[in-house]
Amino acid sequence: MSWFKKSSKEETTDNKAEIGTVNTSNNEVKHVEMIWIDGYKGTDQNMRCNGYQYELNKEITYDGEISLCRSGFHFCTNLNNVFDYYSYDGKNRFFKVKALMPKDYQKDSMDFTKYVTNKIIFVSEITDYKLFKEQIDRHLPFIETEDDYSHIKDYDVFSKNKFVKKMIDLGYSELFSLLIADNTSSLYEAIKYVKAIDAENISKDIQIYLLMQYVKDHPKKHENLINPMYYSMLSNRVI
Repeated sequence: MSWFKKSSKEETTDNKAEIGTVNTSNNEVKHVEMIWIDGYKGTDQNMRCNGYQYELNKEITYDGEISLCRSGFHFCTNLNNVFDYYSYDGKNRFFKVKALMPKDYQKDSMDFTKYVTNKIIFVSEITDYKLFKEQIDRHLPFIETEDDYSHIKDYDVFSKNKFVKKMIDLGYSELFSLLIADNTSSLYEAIKYVKAIDAENISKDIQIYLLMQYVKDHPKKHENLINPMYYSMLSNRVI
């Protein structure tokens, strides 16, 4: 069944019932009761999604027939479900929205985590650290405190700086730390490895050798590694 096309009067978001139309699978049109419901939606960093530019507190109407996973404005009623479609990567943005839906919208749904509408309003942006904590721990592990979260602007830059600082605290030079940061695939996995070999109480020379092997086995994709001989030239500057 394709969902409703247009309501019979100007909509408001005061949760009062309204009358809209729905196209059934038999191409029949029936009148249904419509309500505004609360939900959540993700966008890119420019507040865009699938070619649509959204704005806060502005009702947006989809011009055309809507169908779940195919066309229309999609949203979730649970914030955690939004992360299945928009990852928390430090760039995507997340919003509370209101969507106009048939009163019995759950009755015909095949997916109770995602819904589609032809009218949506972006109410406010979600920025609460506590709401994102689980996603931050999973995807942006270098953000360790709420203070980190409130001051971050570019996670890639932030994570690199955090990695270098942790390396320096473990006794490596800034230059060597930067070389590792620029040439390994995952800074978080790399710092875990560094801490593990540091806990073995082996010499820095052996640690450096092991780190060179680690970078060789876990290179940053689509980039050429610096010649390992150059690393060896830095060894005497590390301790």
